[in-house]
Amino acid sequence: MSFELIFFTGLVTGLIGGLHCVGMCGPIALSLGYSNPGFLQALIYNFGRAVSYSFMGLIFGFIGNHLALTGLQQSISIVAGILILLIFGMQYIFKNKPWLISHWYRSILQTLKDFVARPKSKWFSFELGVVNAWLPCGLVYLALMTALASGSPWSGAGIMFFFGLGTIPLMLLFMLSGRKVLSIARINYQKFVPYFILMMAVLLILRGLNLGIPYLSPGTNVGVQCH
Repeated sequence: MSFELIFFTGLVTGLIGGLHCVGMCGPIALSLGYSNPGFLQALIYNFGRAVSYSFMGLIFGFIGNHLALTGLQQSISIVAGILILLIFGMQYIFKNKPWLISHWYRSILQTLKDFVARPKSKWFSFELGVVNAWLPCGLVYLALMTALASGSPWSGAGIMFFFGLGTIPLMLLFMLSGRKVLSIARINYQKFVPYFILMMAVLLILRGLNLGIPYLSPGTNVGVQCH
């Protein structure tokens, strides 16, 4: 993937997901006692999230690369889209999280609580962001499936890093203004998120089907590229 495509894919997904992060992850940071941070602390915290996302993208891109070498790149895109749809169905239609995700959420949340209870080091903001990034999130799943379908560790890491950067502006606004903007994050926007996830999942599936539609679903001779 070109740098421009990596930048655009990750950043746009992050910008669209920014209000979702404010509505879901922001209150967790405040509830853990991390309220009223200074600008630098808030920026470092969010940079820590971006670093964790990059590491996740590196892993998923590495897996996607090895699968692509076996000629399964088209299948990767289809499977990634189906996985997103399955998680989407559990979380947004049936209002339920798969057991593994629920267990993971409780584990990470407890880790965050234990971390906050410890004496705070000068790296506290960064470390809290690094840990918080591992909380289950539908938009993170979407970005990770895109990283998987990218077929390259560095493309995957880049997509996830720019995804993290894209979420920073609104997260900074939320953390610096406290709960004043929380209601804004929940007004109608949360209703839009499932449709965005659904659209991207369908796009990944179409990419893998090689229907011969330029840009949307290129033919086999063009190859699969992830947008």
